[in-house]
Amino acid sequence: MTVRHGSRTWRWLLAGLACLAVVITGYRWYRIIATARQAEPHVRNLWALRDVSPSLWLSPSALSGIGTDVHETRHALEEVRRWAKPELALLGWLQWVPTLGADLAGVPLLLDAGVESAAMADSLVQAAQSVLAINNGRPIAVQDSGGNAATGPALEQARAQLEAALEHLDGLMGVLDRWKRLSPGKYVAPRLNPYLVQIEPAFPLARSALEGVATHPEVLDAALGLTGPRTYLLLLQNPWEMRPTGGFVSAAVEVQVAAAKVEIGPFLDSWYVDLYPELLPPPPASLYRAIWTGKINFLNVNWSPHFPTTADWAQRLYQIGRQVELDGVIALDPTLLELLLEAIGPVTVPDLQVSVSAQNLWEQMIAFHDSPLSLRDDASPGERLQRRKEFLPLIAGPLIGQFRAAVRDPARMIKIFQAIQRALDERHLLIASNDPVVAGWLNQAAWDGAVGIGDGDYLQVVDSNVGFNKTDFRVSRQVDYQVSLSNTGQATATLVITYHNHSQVPELLECVQELPTGGYSGDWVDGCYWDYLRVLVPAGSRLLQAEPEAWPPNTVWQQQNPGSDPGVSVGWEEPGRQVFGLMLLVPPGDKVAARFTYLLPPDVLASPTDYRLHFQKQSGTIAVAARVRLNLPEGATVTDTNSWFSEGQWVVETDLRTDLEFIAQLSGISLPANGIAARPTPTKLPVTPTNTPTATAGQALSPLPSPTRAFLLVTATPSPTPGATQPAPAATPAVPAGTPVNTRPVAPVVGSRSVTWSRIQIPASNTDGMVVQVGWQLVGPPDARRAEWEVAAYAAGHHQDSAYPGEVGNVVLSGHHNILGEVFRDLWALQPGDRIYLTDSSGQVHLYVTRQVLVLRQAGASAEERAVNLSYLQRRSEAILTLVTCWPYEGNSHRTFVVADYAGTVAGVTVP
Repeated sequence: MTVRHGSRTWRWLLAGLACLAVVITGYRWYRIIATARQAEPHVRNLWALRDVSPSLWLSPSALSGIGTDVHETRHALEEVRRWAKPELALLGWLQWVPTLGADLAGVPLLLDAGVESAAMADSLVQAAQSVLAINNGRPIAVQDSGGNAATGPALEQARAQLEAALEHLDGLMGVLDRWKRLSPGKYVAPRLNPYLVQIEPAFPLARSALEGVATHPEVLDAALGLTGPRTYLLLLQNPWEMRPTGGFVSAAVEVQVAAAKVEIGPFLDSWYVDLYPELLPPPPASLYRAIWTGKINFLNVNWSPHFPTTADWAQRLYQIGRQVELDGVIALDPTLLELLLEAIGPVTVPDLQVSVSAQNLWEQMIAFHDSPLSLRDDASPGERLQRRKEFLPLIAGPLIGQFRAAVRDPARMIKIFQAIQRALDERHLLIASNDPVVAGWLNQAAWDGAVGIGDGDYLQVVDSNVGFNKTDFRVSRQVDYQVSLSNTGQATATLVITYHNHSQVPELLECVQELPTGGYSGDWVDGCYWDYLRVLVPAGSRLLQAEPEAWPPNTVWQQQNPGSDPGVSVGWEEPGRQVFGLMLLVPPGDKVAARFTYLLPPDVLASPTDYRLHFQKQSGTIAVAARVRLNLPEGATVTDTNSWFSEGQWVVETDLRTDLEFIAQLSGISLPANGIAARPTPTKLPVTPTNTPTATAGQALSPLPSPTRAFLLVTATPSPTPGATQPAPAATPAVPAGTPVNTRPVAPVVGSRSVTWSRIQIPASNTDGMVVQVGWQLVGPPDARRAEWEVAAYAAGHHQDSAYPGEVGNVVLSGHHNILGEVFRDLWALQPGDRIYLTDSSGQVHLYVTRQVLVLRQAGASAEERAVNLSYLQRRSEAILTLVTCWPYEGNSHRTFVVADYAGTVAGVTVP
C-alpha cells in the first residue's frame, strides 16, 4: 500500500487554516459584541435626550456629557465597521439574492450612515463647546456681555468643526443616495422606509443651515445667545392695513434669548410705545404729505420699504419711548402663523374656546376683530381698539406648546423649519441684526428685507394704506410691466397697476381720508382705499408721464392746505433707487389703475443682447398677479421659440410670491425654459437715516423699568392638590463642630437677582456638578392638562420659581439618577448631618446640612400621596434646600427627597 503524505499534509493545512479562520472570526465577533455592549449606555443616554428640552443641552456640563456619549457611540460604530469588514463586503455582493438581496446589500450602507451621522453629531457638539468656551466654563447667564479675548479663536475653532460636520453631512447624503439606488424608485428595508422618507427633506435644510453657520458661526451665537443675552424687538404687522414692510405695526414685543432659552415680554400696543412725543423727530417728506403728521412715531416706524432702515428707526424710537437697548429687530405678519399651522396642525385656544387652524386663521382673526374677547357693551373706543389686538397673544401660548411637543417628532420639526424658510423667502418674516457679520449673512440670504441693488432693470411696487382702515383685506392687485427696446439701446418702461376694491358700502356718500367714526359695516374692513403708492425703479430713470396726475379730493393734505395739490413726486427716498410717488383713491366696488411711463437709464442693459429684470415683491403681500412683457427691437431674434415668445414680444405671466429675476438673452442666446431664473443675491446697502432722533437740549429722559418678561415655558404654576398634607419638618441638626460659617440672618431677595449660582457638591455621595435653571411645561390631553417640571441633562436643574442659596425660602434642585450624567445617582444614600455645598458665581459657598432623606412611592400612588410628594417642591417660609430624583437605579417607581437646612456661608475652607 502506498501512502500519499502530500495529500494528508494538505488536509491538515486546510484544517489548520479553517481553525485559524474560525478563531479569527470568533475573536472579531467577540470584539464587535464587546464594543456594542460598551456603547449601550451611551446610546441609551442619547435616546433619552428626546425627552429633554433642547434649551437644557447648552451648558458646559450637559454638552460635556452629550459629547462623551456621542464620541463613544461614534467610536463604537467605527470599530464595528472595522472588525466586521469581511462580512460587510460579502453582504455588499448579495444584491442578486431574490427578495432579500437589496436589504442584505443595504446593511453596510446603514452602518456607513450611522458612522457619518455620529461623526456629524460629534463635530457639532465640539463646535458648541468651542463657542461656550468663550465663557471660560462659567454659566452663560453671568457672562459679561462685552465678551473677552477668547472670542476670536473660539469662533475660528467652531468654524472648523462646523465645516467638518458639513463634510460628514455630505457623506451621509451620499450614503443614502447609494441606498436608494439599490432598489430604484423606493427605499429598501420597509421597516426603515417611513423614517427615511420623513428625514430626507431635512437634508437640504440642514446643509443650507450648516453651510451658513460654518461660514458665519456668529449667527449661531446671535440666534441662541451663547456668549451673552440678546434682546430683539418683534414687530407684529397687520397686512389688512398694508405698509411698506408688510403691514401696520399693531404691537411690539421684547424677546430675549440667552443660552437657547427664550423670554418674551408683554405685547405692547404700538399706540403706547411713544411716551415722550415731544422728543420724536420730524418725518420723511412722503409721510408728511400722506397723513399730515409732524413727527415720525412708532405707529409709522415702517414707512421705509428698506427693512434695515425700518429696523434702525424702530430701535431709535423704542429707545426714546422705552429706554431699552436692542440687538436687532424682527418683523412678521399673520401669513407666518398660517404657514406654521400648516406644519404643526390646529391648536386649541382655551381663552377663545375654538380650534385655530391654517384653514380658519383669517376667519378667526376677523371674528375676533369684530367681537373682541370679554368686551363690555359700554367699552370706550380706545378700549375697543386695544382689545382687538389681543388675538396674537392669546394664540401664542398654545402655538409655543405645539412647538415644544414637535421637538420629539422629526417629521413635524422638518415641516416647521420648511415653513420658516418659506416665510423668509416670501418676506413674511424679516430679520435685521446689529451684528455686522450676522447682518451680512442675512443680506446674502435675502432675509433682511433690504431693497435690492444690482445691474439691469429693477422694479418694486410699494403700497401704503393711509386710509386709517383695514381695507387691504378687500383689495386685489394686478401689475403689468412692459419694456420696449429700440435699436439704439434705449429702453422705455410702462407700468400699470390695477386695484380692485371689493368692498360693498352702499350707504357711503363720499370718501374722506380721516379716522372712521363708524357708520359702515365690516368694522374698518369695508371702505374707501386710500393708498400712497411708491414705485422703486433704477437710479437715473426719467419719468415721462404718470396717471393720475393730481391727488384725489378730501385728502388730509388738502383739508389742511385748500387748493394745494402735491402731485406726483420724484425722489431718492430709498438708497440707490429712484422713487415715483402719488396718492391713489379706490372707492368701494371700483377699479382704478395707476400708470407710469419712464425712460430707463442707458446702462440698464448689461449688454446690447442681455436684458435682466429684478422684480422685488413688497413684504407681506401674498401672491400679486404680475405680467412682464418685453418688446424686442426691430430685427432682433431669439433661438428659443417656446410659448413665452411670439410675434416680437416676450411675455411672462406669474405671481409675486417671492422676488423674481427675469432674463431675456437675444441674438442667438437661448432663453431659459420659463424665462425665470433664480433670485440674485442683493448687495448690502448702507443705512443712513435722514433724521436722527435726538433728545431736546436740557431735557432728560426719566428712567423707566423694562416691561416684565415671562418665560415662554411658563404656562401654569404647579401646585399641590387642595387639602394635601404638608410634611412635618424634622428637627434641625446641629452644624458639625469646627465648621467656620457665617450665620447672619438671610432675607428674601426682591426683584431680579444679579448673582446666579452654578455648582453643587455633596462629599458624602461624591457629587460634583453644574446647576442650570429649568422650567415646566403642560402635558397631557387638553381636558386633563398638568404641569410637569423639566429635568436637566448632565447637571442639576434649579426650579426657576424656587429660592436661591442664602434666601429665606425653598431652593429646589432636581436631577437624573440613572441616565444623562446620573448627577443624583446616590442621593438616596445620604444621612442626616451630611453637608451640601452650593457655590454662586461670585465664589461664595453656601452650606446646607441634611435634615431628612425620604424615598416615597410615585408609580401607583394615590392622589393624596402624590400631593404629599409635590408639597416638597413648594415655597417655604424657612431657608431650606430640597433635592429630588427618582429611585431605584433600575427604575423610576419612587421619588427621593433630601431636605437640608441652611447653615450659613463657608469662609476660609476648600470644598472637597
